[in-house]
Amino acid sequence: MRRHLLAALATVATASLCLTGCGGSDNAGTGGQTPVKVALLGTFSGPVASNLPTAKAVVEAWQKYINDKGGLDGHPVDLTVKDTAGVTGTNVTAAKQAISEGAVAILDFDNDLQWVKLADQAGVPVVSATSTGAMVSKRTFPVVNSPSAQTLQILQAARTFGPKFAMAYAAEAPVAAQYAQQMAALGQTLGVSVAVSAKVSSSQPDYTAFCQSVKASGAQSYFVGLSTEIAKKVTDQCYQQGLRIPQVIFGGQTPRSWVSDPAYQGSVTQDVIAPFFDTDIPGVAKYRDAMEKYLPNLPGSEDDASTGAQGWALTQMLEYAVQHGDGVTRDDIFTGLYTAKDETLNGLIAPVTYVEGETTHVNCGFLWKIDNNTFAPGPDGTKPTCAEPSQVEALDNKIIASLGGG
Repeated sequence: MRRHLLAALATVATASLCLTGCGGSDNAGTGGQTPVKVALLGTFSGPVASNLPTAKAVVEAWQKYINDKGGLDGHPVDLTVKDTAGVTGTNVTAAKQAISEGAVAILDFDNDLQWVKLADQAGVPVVSATSTGAMVSKRTFPVVNSPSAQTLQILQAARTFGPKFAMAYAAEAPVAAQYAQQMAALGQTLGVSVAVSAKVSSSQPDYTAFCQSVKASGAQSYFVGLSTEIAKKVTDQCYQQGLRIPQVIFGGQTPRSWVSDPAYQGSVTQDVIAPFFDTDIPGVAKYRDAMEKYLPNLPGSEDDASTGAQGWALTQMLEYAVQHGDGVTRDDIFTGLYTAKDETLNGLIAPVTYVEGETTHVNCGFLWKIDNNTFAPGPDGTKPTCAEPSQVEALDNKIIASLGGG
């Protein structure tokens, strides 16, 4: 999904999940303490919501979960969802509201950069499931890998299949063309040649030209940087035309139904979060146990995907910050976040270290695969897959300069 770099990866919102009545009362077990305000900001409805409604449902379920456990440092969580609906300018307005309403932290599922700067100036910590905010604000705390690391890891995964790679990107989004150019340039540094880089439109009647060009190129794997719906359409058409090479796909863009599609068998997924299905990972087991009780319609459903685990990771980093900051004020949460040194939240995320006054570069992510009609751990098992830190930092710094951050 991928919100992180491809604006093209947007699709119709997924079906509603059980958002209320799936557990205890919101303030159960908190002993009448003063509520603490937390805001969740993102595009949770509208045509570009993709599967983010799942993340919203998970964070709302967490509110019930944490309040049943006694809240944050004994304070019940008062969660406010700020849905931008993909409308220009609404994210800035929503952030201003969250700040003025006294939110002690903002949980971020939005790629806009302007409001992150406003939160920074107001002294409100932002815990982010996107990777762009940290490029302009040193007080944004990502739980996912840096944008450059994501691109490098896609190419690293492609290289495991062979040195020739093909890709399709969305004609409707200029940023997608820039991303394709970046991927081709970086591929050369990793020994991966982009044999086909094709601009395609979601309105095309068919994708024969792309499929046949990939077949003729001798590419050993390919990547489709389009919405979930259109990516599946392209993949299935190429399979029907005899293309039998694996894909490298985005974890957040991978619905459960793909697991039984023969066109995706053998494909590898690059993800910003640990494999959401692997309960051998303690942090994932905790997430899935909580969802069984507080969001029972999610486990095993079509919406049971990486994005939900990303929402959970935001809440777990907030819990970590409160525990290590010894309080629930904004300053306490900053203090707690700055104690994180190679923190993984029990394997849920790649190691992150937050240093006051420095940009956070996260050079590791995760690979998993679709194999024999199941989701399975990738070539590194449950361990993160890492790009070279110096290369990630250098590439991120170029992004920072272009965005006016730093």
